[in-house]
Amino acid sequence: PCGVTSPVHHDRAWRKNCEGNGGLVNLLTKPQHGKLTTRTVDSRIEINRFARDGKTECTGRPIKAFEVNYRSDPGFRGTDTFTIEMVTCRGSRDVDNYTVNVQ
Repeated sequence: PCGVTSPVHHDRAWRKNCEGNGGLVNLLTKPQHGKLTTRTVDSRIEINRFARDGKTECTGRPIKAFEVNYRSDPGFRGTDTFTIEMVTCRGSRDVDNYTVNVQ
C-alpha cells in the first residue's frame, strides 16, 4: 500500500558453528519513487541453499537477520524497482532485482 513500510528482503548468514556472520548487503540501484530502510531483527535459521536437502544442524536455531524495508513516496502509485547485492562471508555474491507494485 502507498506510504506503508513493508519488508521486502530478509538476509541471514551464519558460520558452520551456527553463529551469525552478518555478511554485507549493498544497494546497487535505488528505488525512484520510495525509500529503503534497514534494521536488524530476530530470526531463525531456515533452509540452507548450500546443503543437499536444505537442512543442516543449524536449522531452527535463533539468529540475527538483516531486513530491508520499502516505503513509497507520499501519493505515489505504480511500479518501483531497485537492486540489492548480498555478499556472503565466503565472498559469494547474489544480486536480487525487486519490483514493487504500490497501490
